[in-house]
Amino acid sequence: MDTKVKNAGRANAPNQAAPFSVSRIAVTAVIIFGTWQLIYHWLFMVMIPMPGMLASHLANLLVASVGTALITTYCVHILRGLNLRLQESDWQKNLLTQAIVHDLRQPLSAMLAGLKALREEDSLSPEERKLLLATAQSSSSRLLEMTNDLLDISGLEEGQPLVALRETEPEKFIEEGARILAPLAAANGQALKVSLPGRLPPVSGDEDRLRRVVTNLVGNALKFTPRGGTILVAATHDAGRSELRVSVADTGPGVPVELRPRLFEKFARIAREQRGGRASMGMGLYFCKVVVEAHGGRIWFESGREGGATFIFSIPAARRHEKPGG
Repeated sequence: MDTKVKNAGRANAPNQAAPFSVSRIAVTAVIIFGTWQLIYHWLFMVMIPMPGMLASHLANLLVASVGTALITTYCVHILRGLNLRLQESDWQKNLLTQAIVHDLRQPLSAMLAGLKALREEDSLSPEERKLLLATAQSSSSRLLEMTNDLLDISGLEEGQPLVALRETEPEKFIEEGARILAPLAAANGQALKVSLPGRLPPVSGDEDRLRRVVTNLVGNALKFTPRGGTILVAATHDAGRSELRVSVADTGPGVPVELRPRLFEKFARIAREQRGGRASMGMGLYFCKVVVEAHGGRIWFESGREGGATFIFSIPAARRHEKPGG
């Protein structure tokens, strides 16, 4: 696996030095104090001898005080660094908790709303009941997907290899990735469309994780596309690069300029004023980035001329379908 993939998560982590051990602090303190004492004795007892006993004792007291102050300053500096590191860790923990809560809220709310309607509304038609059940099932599947994403992020960040690689038809994981959220899109009044050419070359990859990449991108589009909007999932084959390109475009408000540089970071946030809060974009998109890069691919974002956003990822085609010399 590419070292870039192994360190995908570490690249976004704060720059932290190795933790200080008690023995290291003690050794460093002894070195500082010992060096200070050697400089003092060499300077005032060899180079410039003290004129009397009183002056020698006063100089000793002054040097010891300054040495103690140096050691104290060093220890305070170390403790302050450790405290800042703990604060940063606590901040990241709280941020992760908020991101998970925000990501899980939408499918959980949809599932509970559908089940409540089924229980309390006696006048629902069979078609309406079928849609509500499909929405609840879609939402529960999305919750499971998010849980698996969190587990996979942890493993892939630590360099865990993709072990389920096999040649697969892209149409399968693209259509399945979109189909999972089709009931949720219908319940939200959104149009979810899939546009694929007649034939796409096979890719060598982890089919389940690639499907979840598509589901994450579609779920992200659903989250930020208003009622009546459209989400289009498409795919093409770039013969020149011998790679598959999959895109998910929406007709939402687009991505704010200030968020774009950190769009695929682990804890990215976007303001959502129309709902009076903040929505998480980071965990799902970060999972997509880690998985796509683990396949030797890349993922990026393009802004539409008339609003909306398009997320695109590419992965290499299976080797036997590459051009000679490619």
